[in-house]
Amino acid sequence: MEAYRQKLRTAEEAIAMIHSGHRVFISSNCGSPRHLVEALIKNRDRFSDLEILRLLALEATIDMTKHRQELEHIFSFRSIYQGSGRTEQLRGIRRFLTPMGFSSIPRLFRSRKLPINCALIQVSPPPMHTGG
Repeated sequence: MEAYRQKLRTAEEAIAMIHSGHRVFISSNCGSPRHLVEALIKNRDRFSDLEILRLLALEATIDMTKHRQELEHIFSFRSIYQGSGRTEQLRGIRRFLTPMGFSSIPRLFRSRKLPINCALIQVSPPPMHTGG
C-alpha cells in the first residue's frame, strides 16, 4: 500500500509530466479519464505540437471534442478506428484516421511502430485486501 501511495499524483502533477512534442494516448468511452483530460485542457498553454491518440468514438466522449477548434493549434488528434473510413461522419478527420483492428494496438505500442510517450487512462485503486 505504501508503494501505491508514493505513486499517487494529482491531475495537475500528472499533466506536468507531459511535454510539448509528446504523443499522448487517451483511453476512450467509459475509460476516458475525464479529470485528466480537463487538466490537460486547462494547461493547454504549456504545450505546443502535442499529438492526442485515441480510439475514435463518433459521439463526443472526450471533452476535447467540444474544444477541438480552440485546441487545433496546440493538439493534433489521431484516431484509431475499427471500421470503414467511408463513413460520412468521418469526412472532416479522414487524414488523421488510422483504420485497424483494436487488438493490434498493444502490439503497435510494444513494438514502437506507433510509439507513445504517455497514456492517460482511468483506473481504480487496488483492492485493500491485497496489500497494494
